[in-house]
Amino acid sequence: MTRSRVEGHYAGAYPRTRATAIVEDLNVLGVIRADELVAYISSTHPGKEPDVPIIDLGRTAINGLRVGNSTLRVHLDLDRLTIDKGKDFPKKPHLFDKDVWARAGKKKDFDPERGSLQCSLVEEIEVIGGKRPDIDGHIITIPDIGRVHLAELVVSGNSYELIMMRLELGCPTVGSASASATKVNGTGGP
Repeated sequence: MTRSRVEGHYAGAYPRTRATAIVEDLNVLGVIRADELVAYISSTHPGKEPDVPIIDLGRTAINGLRVGNSTLRVHLDLDRLTIDKGKDFPKKPHLFDKDVWARAGKKKDFDPERGSLQCSLVEEIEVIGGKRPDIDGHIITIPDIGRVHLAELVVSGNSYELIMMRLELGCPTVGSASASATKVNGTGGP
């Protein structure tokens, strides 16, 4: 089952956008299963320059992930874009903040040619049952199936996109798909 919700309103004097996408009971080829994938992004804008929002990823989750006979617990860093403990609006865009890049495990200087930050919210994938699959950071490689990318965050300009599961299927089935993705963008001004 899937469901999504996007809403915009004012939180006091500040414009806020919330987007949620939920996928429940995911089953890919009988090998990759998840009870629930939740992509949640909330952006609250100051309504004045610099119009850099506070980003909240707080309800984002991957629950009941199983790969083959392995049961996995995915630990996420939901504060990846939190600046100053989320109490004040950022003074500069997330793309130009060296601390954000450092927490994302990327180089500390903004690359203007790339124009975006792509990282994962995954801190750790813990095996709580079964044999350990081939895990490299946020990517799980499954023989004869392909690769599963978890909790990818893409920040570009005024845009924040969260993709909870991206599949690159190899052989014998070839294709790609994503599950539970959401995106917010825009500014808080008129």
